[in-house]
Amino acid sequence: ELRDLFARQETTVVYATTEPLEALIMGGQVIVMDEGRVLQRGPTVEVYHHPGSQRVAEVFSDPPMNMLAVTVEAGTARSRSGLTLPLSHHLASLADGPHTLGVRASHLSLRPRQGGDIAIDATVELAEISGSETFIHVHNADLHWVVQEEGVHEHALGQQVKVYLDPARVYGFDRNGALEAAPARSSGRG
Repeated sequence: ELRDLFARQETTVVYATTEPLEALIMGGQVIVMDEGRVLQRGPTVEVYHHPGSQRVAEVFSDPPMNMLAVTVEAGTARSRSGLTLPLSHHLASLADGPHTLGVRASHLSLRPRQGGDIAIDATVELAEISGSETFIHVHNADLHWVVQEEGVHEHALGQQVKVYLDPARVYGFDRNGALEAAPARSSGRG
């Protein structure tokens, strides 16, 4: 109703929210703030798909974007614990050195979705049901991620699972947290 009301008026409306989903529903322009500082501004959908920094990606995702510190060498990313991810697609351009990889919870799955997915062994820390979705908190050494699954699913604490990651949906940030590589926009889930 608010969106329709705003569209009928010939006025500027400022709507403040801490909920990224509300900002996406409202559309228009967004200003992402954190601790009183403006981090990024622009068209709402553009900021969501191309967060200018790691902090914007964390703040403007619900749950916050999953992050993993890695070192890139010869087209492969390695975490401190030894988890290795071959870099392809848009991530192939990342220079050697320290980076942070980010992926939204809705872009991870506990079931394989396509042939190019990378399987990562993990352990369930918590499974929380929220309406018609389940948020599964998993870990593997230095990886602590949330997987967002549609539907209601039960997972036992300590259960061993495989987390499937589509490399085409991963963001790359440089050592200072600036966005270096973003996935191509698709018509799939956010």
